[in-house]
Amino acid sequence: TPRDSGVRASRVTYVAGNAVMQACGKLREQLLRHAARRLECGADEIEFDGGKFWLRQDPGQQITLRRVVTQASEPMTVSVYEDYPYPEDISYICAQVAEVEVEPETGAVQVHRIVSAHDVGTIINPISHQGQIDGATIMGMGQGVMEELVMENGRITNASLGDYKLPTAADIPELKTVLVKSGGGVGPLDSKPIGEFANNGPPAAIANAVADAVGVRLFELPITAEKIYRSLKERKLAKRNG
Repeated sequence: TPRDSGVRASRVTYVAGNAVMQACGKLREQLLRHAARRLECGADEIEFDGGKFWLRQDPGQQITLRRVVTQASEPMTVSVYEDYPYPEDISYICAQVAEVEVEPETGAVQVHRIVSAHDVGTIINPISHQGQIDGATIMGMGQGVMEELVMENGRITNASLGDYKLPTAADIPELKTVLVKSGGGVGPLDSKPIGEFANNGPPAAIANAVADAVGVRLFELPITAEKIYRSLKERKLAKRNG
């Protein structure tokens, strides 16, 4: 079988989707030719809708899709071989806001809500589309407040999921999505990628929310209780000595 580079980089809908649309177009041409033979006319004289082919000039002359397929003199197969280079002069926009609660005495931070606004085109599969947003948002939240590789003397000391903290269902905050539809999608049916956007913003959004809540700005991930507590203590000492 041909080598496939994998499901990543928002390539599936763009590459496979465009290939499927091309294949459907070729299959439609084959079906029109078979229907034209049965109706004794040219393929350009036929319309198709609701599972039926009919003559444009005489709608009473028609044949069903099922009959065209079952009476075809040969199997109908379609192959598409095409390169789909991704355009370079495009951009998509995502904005995210986090709502957090910080305990000043301990530095403990809890994420209560994340709002994600996305620039979208045609949404082909709404459930999958929303799943991409929610899953990526939680990945970003994990990066922002939990996930950390601890190294000592060049060795990772938390190399198992028992020690490396990942978000669980109990950690998921309220998630809200705002979809802002605009044109310019390069995917099939004017669709736009969604997979790599929602995971980038949460760490920065959480850092901004923490700064707004307790007045300390952190630039190192993850944003843990220890780091917040240390920053609050350093700020208090600086004020006392200043």
